[in-house]
Amino acid sequence: MGPTPIGTLGPGTDTVAVMRLRPGVESSSCRRWILGIPVGGVDTDDSVAALLTELLSQEPDATVLSEAEIRWEHLAAGVYERQCVTLRGVLGRTMRTITIPGDADVHGHHGHSH
Repeated sequence: MGPTPIGTLGPGTDTVAVMRLRPGVESSSCRRWILGIPVGGVDTDDSVAALLTELLSQEPDATVLSEAEIRWEHLAAGVYERQCVTLRGVLGRTMRTITIPGDADVHGHHGHSH
């Protein structure tokens, strides 16, 4: 299955502009089991949050991961099972936007002269 677009991840991402800092970042995490018993490493419940934290730490100014995509892969082969998640996107920084009024708003009329 291909990647699933999930938008922008990070704190305060509602309707903000994003300055792109580093495109094409990616991180993966895998869990493995033999006979249903976890093998090697910590079996974390929220691997996506851990991957996001890892990616954001790569760029000091990054506060969000925009254009984020997630891909899950699952392999089961007899007694062995593996599940991997990959998070990919663009590291960015949120920016405040300023709305500048148009001419009609500044002058209080719409260009009509009397």
